Amino acid sequence: MRVNFDTVRQLEQIEQHAWTDFHRAAPTNIASEYAISARMTDSACCAIAAKIDVLALNRVMGLLKGRRTIDDEIDSWIEAYKSAGAGRFFVQPSPTALEDQIEHRLERKGFRHYNNWVKLYRKLDPLPPIRSDLGTRQIGPDEGGTFGQIVAECFEWPEIAVNWLAATVGRPNWHHFMAYAADRPVATAAMYTAGDYAWADFAATLAAYRGRGAQSVLMARRLEAAANAGCRWLIVETAENREGKPAPSFRNMVRYGFTQAYVRPNYLWTFG
Repeated sequence: MRVNFDTVRQLEQIEQHAWTDFHRAAPTNIASEYAISARMTDSACCAIAAKIDVLALNRVMGLLKGRRTIDDEIDSWIEAYKSAGAGRFFVQPSPTALEDQIEHRLERKGFRHYNNWVKLYRKLDPLPPIRSDLGTRQIGPDEGGTFGQIVAECFEWPEIAVNWLAATVGRPNWHHFMAYAADRPVATAAMYTAGDYAWADFAATLAAYRGRGAQSVLMARRLEAAANAGCRWLIVETAENREGKPAPSFRNMVRYGFTQAYVRPNYLWTFG
């Protein structure tokens, strides 16, 4: 799999679809109170959760080379987050958008480079045998609240995110899994599938149960489920692994057989 323009487009598109659907899954009362929405334009997806100060939930993604990413459109993103009441948000250009020097246009508008995330991909070959004393299973809506509670606790998201996360369980194209110590849920993982691609996120393990192979066995379950859904590739994103600032999730993905597709910079806008 060569990372050309079409590959970048596909890798960005599966993430756009997943985050758009995640935001649209928010229950009406939560979406209204916390200004949660998602909108697709010709060149980007604006995912907004204005009253929750989590940058992963407030970002513009999917920017590609040759699309109508013009100054007026950048202004429209700023206005969308401002109108919703957000304090800050990311813009995440893909490598092809950087070829159009969009970073200079963002900087002229007042954005600043904040950090980088890394996009990785993997074929759906099974993982080698995994040693773990934890059991796993795919879950349904009856365990959605527990799923949401573990993710919110591990990600340090506000309590309101529990019901939002729970609302995705059982939704079309979503697949949710949990790991158990005896009968106690201790770790989570989720996946969104569309066509040849599956996108993985919401991997979280309660602190007291880390180091017991939970995410390894959950990754194996997702690879199997993605293959059963007719996908060919599994996509993930992590923080960049840098000298002096290691990213354990990045190292884990490499250990699971993922290959780095590209590094994507995050440009931050802060209101006020």
